[in-house]
Amino acid sequence: MAAIFMFGLPENGSACSCMGPTARGAFEGADQVIIARLTAFTVDKNGIEEGKTLNGDVAEAHWLRFAGMDVQYTLTVEKTYKGDFTPGAEIIFFKAGNSSSSSCDYSFGDDIGGEHLLYVRGEPEGNPPRYDPSQVVACSRSTRLGTAFNKEIDDILYLDKLSEVQGKNRLSGMLIIDGMIVDTKTKIKEKPDFGGIKIKIQSQFSEEIFETVTHQSGVFELYDIPPGGYTIEIEAPQGWKAEREKHFFKIEALEHIWLYINLVPDNAIRGRLVDLPGRPIKDVCVDAISVETVENENASDYVYLIPGRGCPHTTNENGEFAITGLSGGDYLLTAQASNGVAAPGNPFKTPWYPGVKDSSQAKIFSMTQNSVFNDVIMKTEIGELIRISGTVAFSDGQPPGRMLSLVHFKFSDKQGLVGYGENFRFDVIKGTPGTLSAEIDADEFKNCPEHKQFIEATGDKEHLHSNEVLISGEENMTDIQLVFPIPHCEGATDY
Repeated sequence: MAAIFMFGLPENGSACSCMGPTARGAFEGADQVIIARLTAFTVDKNGIEEGKTLNGDVAEAHWLRFAGMDVQYTLTVEKTYKGDFTPGAEIIFFKAGNSSSSSCDYSFGDDIGGEHLLYVRGEPEGNPPRYDPSQVVACSRSTRLGTAFNKEIDDILYLDKLSEVQGKNRLSGMLIIDGMIVDTKTKIKEKPDFGGIKIKIQSQFSEEIFETVTHQSGVFELYDIPPGGYTIEIEAPQGWKAEREKHFFKIEALEHIWLYINLVPDNAIRGRLVDLPGRPIKDVCVDAISVETVENENASDYVYLIPGRGCPHTTNENGEFAITGLSGGDYLLTAQASNGVAAPGNPFKTPWYPGVKDSSQAKIFSMTQNSVFNDVIMKTEIGELIRISGTVAFSDGQPPGRMLSLVHFKFSDKQGLVGYGENFRFDVIKGTPGTLSAEIDADEFKNCPEHKQFIEATGDKEHLHSNEVLISGEENMTDIQLVFPIPHCEGATDY
């Protein structure tokens, strides 16, 4: 269930490419690869006001705060992966105020003591030798440790075992939460434990499977994978799910691939729909309706029956349903008598959990982050369904056209909205008799004087009514004809 953003990253990228190369690409493209600690930070303001750009605007970015000033950063090398520096050596970066600056320049900040993983290109200049911050491969992996969205952990995992893995291909990546990379300082309520999550890679053309587990940061890696096509999936932690079940990728010999797997909250209600004796009921729409929707739509009185619109949560052969991906809020759980039709309410003995008929008495499911309700058993009197369908037209045989989106089909004292051509259809629980009719708001005929006069003469000034058809509730009725007693009007609002 992995939503994977995969980048075909170049092994060598530009210094300002925030997509960056892979760890190997950054390593091979640099002359010095070190971990160093910022020990000194000095600024010669050259008479310029700090915190302002040369144009006098407020400068938020570090490289803009000191624009026009001479800035020097002194760091002490702690570890060398590549190059001439030894632990304890000093490395100086200097930006002259009269030199060009840009967002491509690496920002050391002014946090004395901060550690940085640096990929440095080129040679220093001057006496004493000093590098320009632009020589640091900035967005392409160089970063201050502990604040770089865990990307540096991927690099260090690779760099620390470099002698063992040189010449091997590598798949690596990290978990992100709902599109946001999670770093060590990110404050996310109920953030999952990213450590020890199983990652499974399976060949598309054989039964070969490779598995690994994530570092505590959510970073994972695999080496020496036989070239070919693969699927990748994860065992997401409780309360979360990967946005997509599987993703396909192809890896070649020596190639390094970097990817993200996106986790989203798995707010869910799962359970079974059964009849009173406990037998499963299949092919019934079970839905979680927000309390706000129920209150606004008066769901105990109205039903939205849209033919052809499938229900996303239909019970299976065992009566099981799973409603996932719910956003935060309060919900009511309802089983729709209309087979395969999602609706906020249903006039035909709609049961609300836990088996009540009035939505005001239903249990409220409060969803926060990672709210999961499992094994919900919903009992209902829903039994055999019969089909009610037919056509609606004006007295001259013309269908309502676009006006059909405004036609209300009324079954006894309940009503709902139906669309799609001149046809309508819905299901009724067997044994539910009633009368069926259709109506259109009178305001739709404000440009049709004769129609308006006819409607007013009927006594109901607000609606135009069709004939009524008696529904026995005992058998399918599929050739019903509902007819409005006047011809269509070209001047009607939405005709």
